[in-house]
Amino acid sequence: MEKEYSVYLQTESYIGKLAQSLHSIASIICLSIMTIVITIEVIGRYLFHSGFTWSQELCGLAFFLLVFLCQGHTWQQDRHIRMDIFYNNFSNLFRKISNVLTIICGIILYAAISYEAFNGFEYQFSINEGTMELEWPLWPFSLLMLISCLITLALLIRFSIKKLFEKKS
Repeated sequence: MEKEYSVYLQTESYIGKLAQSLHSIASIICLSIMTIVITIEVIGRYLFHSGFTWSQELCGLAFFLLVFLCQGHTWQQDRHIRMDIFYNNFSNLFRKISNVLTIICGIILYAAISYEAFNGFEYQFSINEGTMELEWPLWPFSLLMLISCLITLALLIRFSIKKLFEKKS
């Protein structure tokens, strides 16, 4: 079986390799944390009829990080969210227009999230804002979200510039 190749793949670039590494590390760590915590929670609830108050918050934070830290590589693999049932059944022109709109909207979205994460980071750090149950500071999560969005933003912009100046065959 032939391996699929994504036109968005940028693993020859530093930013593409960084997104791929971030995806691998985040997947291993976040999925492991969620699996362990959920297993402990299930065992605790069924055997001891008591759960932990912090387990949902920890799994929520791990899932949130997983989504954000994997977004750049997911886009590179052409696994981003879209309605494939429509996308694959329309003309090549429609798909090109859809891809352009996806990139434009992605750039706007990740730029806005980066801006808000940067502003939120400063505030969260200054007042030491934390999570409710675990009482962990929120600024490290904002920093990771900012880094992840900047990586995805760089991938989108790099891809756009590369396609803009690509010679037509």
